Amino acid sequence: MNTELSASLEDYLEAIAILSQENELVRCSNIGVHLKVKKSSVTNALRHLYKMNLINYTPYKPIKLTQTGKQIAVEILKKHVTIREFFVNVLGIGDAKADEAACKIEHAIGKEITDKLVEFVRDYKGEQNEA
Repeated sequence: MNTELSASLEDYLEAIAILSQENELVRCSNIGVHLKVKKSSVTNALRHLYKMNLINYTPYKPIKLTQTGKQIAVEILKKHVTIREFFVNVLGIGDAKADEAACKIEHAIGKEITDKLVEFVRDYKGEQNEA
């Protein structure tokens, strides 16, 4: 994953990926609502992501992830979902709190820890299904 991305820019990539799954046309306003930020903040972040060649962005047009942007977004989403599943299924944390915590932690752990968490959660779910 690109280590040059701030936690905030990772959140924007993740939001674009989620919104593009829900709706083909991702717009600045959708991202602002999703992340609960002002349109000016979204525009600023989109400019940075565009300069990094992670999105295709033209003002007032739908936003799309580039191939590299998609790859990074997939990794971010994988971390988020894995951490969230760990909190919910292993620790018994409620959905909302687990989601909020996962969003914060996903930026702090690297690929090695993510891979181990994925393996642990997969094995844990397998043990639960066998019981």
